[in-house]
Amino acid sequence: MKKFITVLLSLTIFLSAFTACAKKEQEQKHSESESNTEDSFVDTECTDEEKNDIEKAETENSDTEKAVEDNANTEEALLQSFLQQLRENVNLATIHVSTKDNAQIVSREEYVDCEIELLNCEEQYIISSADAGIRVRGNSSAYYGDPESILKNQVPYKIKFDKKQNLLGLNDGLKFKSWVLLKANTNLLADYMAFKLGKIVLSSNVYCSDCAFVQVYVNTEYKGLYLLAEQNQVNQNRVDITEAPQDYVETDIGYLVEIDHYASDKDNYFLVDYSNESFTDVLGKTLSFSTKKYTVKSDVYSQEQVDFIAKYINNCFKIVLEASKGNYLAFDESYELVPSPHNNAFDTVNEVIDIHSVVNMYILDEIICDRDCGMGSFYMCVDFSQNSKVKKLTFTSPWDSGWAYIESYTELYAGAFQSDEFIERYTDRSNPWYLVLAKEDWFVELVKERWKEVYTDDGFKKTVNDAYGYVEANVSELNRQYPNATDEGIILLEWLDARMKWLDGIWGIGTNAI
Repeated sequence: MKKFITVLLSLTIFLSAFTACAKKEQEQKHSESESNTEDSFVDTECTDEEKNDIEKAETENSDTEKAVEDNANTEEALLQSFLQQLRENVNLATIHVSTKDNAQIVSREEYVDCEIELLNCEEQYIISSADAGIRVRGNSSAYYGDPESILKNQVPYKIKFDKKQNLLGLNDGLKFKSWVLLKANTNLLADYMAFKLGKIVLSSNVYCSDCAFVQVYVNTEYKGLYLLAEQNQVNQNRVDITEAPQDYVETDIGYLVEIDHYASDKDNYFLVDYSNESFTDVLGKTLSFSTKKYTVKSDVYSQEQVDFIAKYINNCFKIVLEASKGNYLAFDESYELVPSPHNNAFDTVNEVIDIHSVVNMYILDEIICDRDCGMGSFYMCVDFSQNSKVKKLTFTSPWDSGWAYIESYTELYAGAFQSDEFIERYTDRSNPWYLVLAKEDWFVELVKERWKEVYTDDGFKKTVNDAYGYVEANVSELNRQYPNATDEGIILLEWLDARMKWLDGIWGIGTNAI
């Protein structure tokens, strides 16, 4: 502000003196025109005082501009010096965010302009400077958007580059504009292992985020250890469904949908009531399914589109539920329910749902015991366009495993109702899709077949062993923010190892009875 005032005063003095001189010249020209004689000539040079004012203003303006330039050069030099210190002292991939005018990042809606540097990585992945926007993301992890809490605590971020970038070779080196930074904190490996296991168990046509740990600094301030991950979004190299063109209102588009208990009136959400069914799970516990909110995460431009996908998903669940009772239904050309031509549950369900995607996602959620899989951050997609690659309802994009890995590893979790104590405290977050299918013999057989394919020395077992090695090789960096983070990480890996051995007794070698 001081610099601005100085420049303004200098400019004012200069303009005042210059205007005085110009006025004299104009008066002289007018006088010459009238007299048309040399005798009428009047000396129109500026006075010494006016000349001094102009020279002074020019000097001050030049000095101010130089000071501003010198300050910018100094700030850039300080930043480069800081980045050099990071190169010398940090042994993990590092993201530095320089916000415009050092603006604080506190909004979950508005992006802050910034430049991104990516360093301490393989040379081919280094980014010296890339223009982007950054904002806070998340719900409870972002303190529900409270600015004061956001400034005091580590929060997750979403980065949106002006031009597509690849970060650290993730997703086979493909480039995207949108990336996310998930806070790792003391629950070090929760999301990391879910993504790594998800990449193994999900088939190649079902998207699962890639990930990598990074240290993050904003305006030279250390923000903590983060898990760099991808954005769950419609994209031919992420969730590959057809995007609706701008203002297109017909229903023959792709839909990415999330079970989302944070949905509000500003979101395109609908309700799934699960037929209000009273259901007895595989362990003999009987409860009524509770209605949940589902949000359309892909672009839609009409209420008709929201109503269409709402009816479709409600009826898909009805097809699954009724098939478990021996009542076989199907969709007609208008997606109304009619009797199915099939006379068995598998063919009936497989007609409308990519059952292998459900098997794979169920295995993942059963391994990690995701407490939230029936309440939030649970994704599915389908595409009704002419060139659809996802013609059936498909479970996709595992996300947010921070509330998983419960104490006990010797019980079914995703396939059964949650405990009375948990439900009383947090409400019922069980997943009805899993509950119904986990009782079906044909579904369990598919789970067992898939389990034998992935619980191998080069599958799940290798994933866990690789994680042990990664933690041991990066102890100092992973503990930079929290001194005992890797201890917690090792405990989680030991839990996973035990959990999968127990599940192998059910789905593999068959030594554990349900």
